[in-house]
Amino acid sequence: MTQDADSGTIQFTVKSMYTDLPTMHSYKLLVGNTWVLINQDSLLDAIMPSSRSFPSEGGSNSFSVCLGTSWTAVSSADWVSITAGTSGTPSEARAQGVWYTVAPNPTPVARSAEITVGEHKHTITQAAGRPV
Repeated sequence: MTQDADSGTIQFTVKSMYTDLPTMHSYKLLVGNTWVLINQDSLLDAIMPSSRSFPSEGGSNSFSVCLGTSWTAVSSADWVSITAGTSGTPSEARAQGVWYTVAPNPTPVARSAEITVGEHKHTITQAAGRPV
């Protein structure tokens, strides 16, 4: 914070906040005998939840995306199909969704995949299939 006594101005900087949960922070600044209230919203930069587990039969689910930049969702495996929400635009106040389907696991080995959204990853694990 800097103060210029000649002009009667005070300058201060509040850094941007990126958190994994939407929050509001309030600051009080005493200027002379007056309290000045400053409210700051966080810039949510996350996907939620970051992982999901599926039975061997597969299934469908979704996760929320709230990023400050444009984004594209990309699956790392052909057995995970993104069915809606393949891309989005910056969203400061509202989450956008990615919906996907996990195919049945025909192998006797558990498996995992990821859907990448920007720098974030949503991890999908799936139980082993039943031997035939």
